[in-house]
Parts: sequence; structure tokens; C-alpha cells
Amino acid sequence: MSILNRLHDVFAENCQWTCRFLSIHGRTVHIMFLSNVADDQLLSEGILRPLQKLDSHEVEQLTPDYLLGQLPLKKGELSCDLEQICHKLMLGWSYVWIQDGTDGLLMYTAAHHERSLSKAEIESDEYGPQVAFVEELSTNLSLLYKLLPDSKLCVSSLEMGDVSKTVVNIVYLKEYANEDQVSLLRSRISSLQHINGMLDSLKLAQLLDDNVATLFPTMLHTERPDRVCQGLLANKIALFVDGSPFAVLCPVTIYEFFHAGSDMYQRWIVGMLLRVLRMCAMIASVFVTSIYVAAITFHYQVIPPELLKTLIQSHSRVPFPPILEALMLEVMIELLRESSIRMPSKVGQTMGVVGGIVIGQAAVEAGFISNILLMIVALGTLSSFVVSNFAMGNSLQIIRFPLIILAGAWGGVGIIVGTCFIIIHLARQTSLGVPYLQPMNMLAGKSDEHSVMRMIWKWMKRENSSYRIRKPKEDFAE
Repeated sequence: MSILNRLHDVFAENCQWTCRFLSIHGRTVHIMFLSNVADDQLLSEGILRPLQKLDSHEVEQLTPDYLLGQLPLKKGELSCDLEQICHKLMLGWSYVWIQDGTDGLLMYTAAHHERSLSKAEIESDEYGPQVAFVEELSTNLSLLYKLLPDSKLCVSSLEMGDVSKTVVNIVYLKEYANEDQVSLLRSRISSLQHINGMLDSLKLAQLLDDNVATLFPTMLHTERPDRVCQGLLANKIALFVDGSPFAVLCPVTIYEFFHAGSDMYQRWIVGMLLRVLRMCAMIASVFVTSIYVAAITFHYQVIPPELLKTLIQSHSRVPFPPILEALMLEVMIELLRESSIRMPSKVGQTMGVVGGIVIGQAAVEAGFISNILLMIVALGTLSSFVVSNFAMGNSLQIIRFPLIILAGAWGGVGIIVGTCFIIIHLARQTSLGVPYLQPMNMLAGKSDEHSVMRMIWKWMKRENSSYRIRKPKEDFAE
């Protein structure tokens, strides 16, 4: 059975399957493609017209090898493998087969349906580059090449998924990234070949985690090319998945989830204060509600008398114990947040603001919650939004619930026990073999852009920093 009949059997139930044939000076040439993924203009100008212009002398020596050098398309390859041909046809390629031949010619004629480059929405910053990644892998790589036009930039391509056959690219800087980590990452991706499909980089990162059961993200997701370049210059590895607008950086530590891209482009004292503010906001979002529950339930002796009177008056009308009151309000806040995300953007913003005001005011007037607790829970929720990474913010939101339960059961002792469990759990985590709590220089001992508190000491910059200090060349040395 010829390759033409076998392809007809494979795509018999696909309404987009198209097979055209041209009779050129007595020889028949078949052009096969899927009309919904192939570009009509490329087919016409790159294949059909050049074939129609062949003269009788050229037709006598017409072979797939000869056509490969004549057709004006940038990608082409010879193939007679049915599985490879079917896969390429689904990606928009066209198959040119000469009657009674053995091999055919695959030509790249895919139509590109991609959105234009736009401003980053999730990681929006007021300073620095504003462009964000898109779903097209080649476009994302071109953004990296524009920022890092260096031959050390290596791109390794892998294919995963039995059905989706998704292209995954591992990007790193040679002599910067750890070769053992690159090999480990490549082997982990290769071990996932049995899955049916991979549609997004965020799902891939979960499958590549050192510990898939942890609540905390151990790989950094970003949509900003400048942040990926900063990571590559800091000896990290980036992962790109075709069809996903997010890149994955690894290995990372927990401190890097509290960094924002705009910190690099501001004065050092402003960036330092903003990072300290995020650290304080992280602590407040996790502990502020549980501390309130513990204080008003067990440790009211530590509260100043004037403040204690206000707390008693605020809580006197509430028929529930503090732990149940706090859990009810936390669940209410989470429902409002989730509903505002799932609804359309214009309706979701209105729903979040109006719903929070109306429900909060009605709950206070009805006596279900106290107004002081409402203010404290709102403070904790706002503090979680200050964290620049959305995945880390979700983790901090979830941690509050067990801490509130422990605080309501054992007071301050419960908070200490819960905190110890969290620290022990974080200490056991790794990101591609790097400890998750690996210490950082608090006062920019060697790296100003990746430290918690940036300083301006030039003599403390390290050699492989992304902004190297080079000595001027002595062109007229004696």
C-alpha cells in the first residue's frame, strides 16, 4: 500500500484533510495538508506556484531531493515514516509526494495564530521592561536572545507527551549554570515521556519538583523576560513549554519569591525598604489572625487594659468563640477572593469590592463577627497580596488556617508548635537539589541585586554578578 493510501486511511474521518494533485508534464505530484492549520499563502507561493513553473527538462529529474532545493520555504525534510508524517501534518506541515515514489517531502507551511506582545498583567511593575511572554515558543526565545545576545546561551529541546508531543526547551548559560543540575533536569523530563500530554509550564514544574507533596512552590513561575535573564545570569535554568506564556526558573530559594522585578531598577534604599516591607507583610499575613485568637482566648493579660476594654466591647455581641469567628471570616474572605477571580474582570472587581463592604458591614451589624477581627483579617489578606509571587501568596493564605486552629486550641504554645513544624518542613525542601532555606547575604555581602537588603558598596560585587565591573583596557600602555 502506498503512502498516499495509508494517509487517506489515517485522516479519513478528519474533515480538514486535503489532498491536491498537480499534473506537470505527464507526472503527478500530490500535496497533502490539513486546511485548518496550514497557511494558504505559504502553500500557494511556496509549493504550488514553483511546481507549476517547472519546465519539461526539470520534470524529468523531479525527485524529492531536487524539490528540497527548489521550493522557497525555510524548513523541509525527506521522510517516509508514517508516524512522523502524521505528526508533522497535525502541526501544519505539508507533504509533497511524487507518484510512484518511495520518499516524500515535508515542508513547513504552518499558520501562526498568536497574540501580539503585550504588557505583563500578573507581574506588572512600574519600572523596567514591560513586555511579557506569549504562547509561541519561538517568540519567547527571541525575546531572550534580544536581551542576552551571547553564544553562551544554550537551548536544549525535548519532546514529551504521547498525544500532545509538546516541545519543552531547557535554557541556560554555559559556564554559568551547574551542569549536574542541567543533566538532572533533563533526566526528569525524559522520565515523564509516558504521560499523555503537557499543556503548560506550571503543570510541568509540579511534576519536576523534588517533593510534590509540599505546599510551597519550589520553582519560580514568571511571565517577564527580564526576570528570566536575571535568573540565567545568576546561574539558574529556565524552562519553556510551547503554548505556555510562563517560564519556570530553578533552582530557587524561598527568599526569591519575595523579590519583584522593579526592585532592580530603583534606588538601592527604595529597593531595600520594599523588600523589608514584603518580608514584614509575609509574617503579618501568616500570624496576625492567629495571634489575635490566642491573645483574646488565653493571653488577655498581655493586652493593655485600654485596648482590652475595646476588645471586650467589640466581642460582647458575638455569640461564637474567637476561633470559630476567625475561621468563618477567613472562609468568607477566601470565597470573595475566589469568586472575583473566576468571574469576568469587570464584574469580578465590582464583586470583590462591593461584596466585601456589604457582607462585612452586615456581619458586624448582625453580631456574627467583631469589627476589630474584621480589620485584622483584612490586614492579613492585604499583606498576602503584597507578596509579588501569586503561588507563594496562595500558600501563605492556606497556612493561616492550621495556625488559627492551633492558636484557638493551645494559644501561644500552639502558634510556636505550628511555626516549628513549618520551619522543619521548609528546611527539608530542596529545589533541584539546592536547599530551600539556603542562607542569603542580608546586607549585600557580594551581590546587590539578589540580596535582601541592597547596599551600594562597589567592592562587594561578586565576579559572576549580572552587572560586572570591568577594568578599562589600556590601549596606549607604555
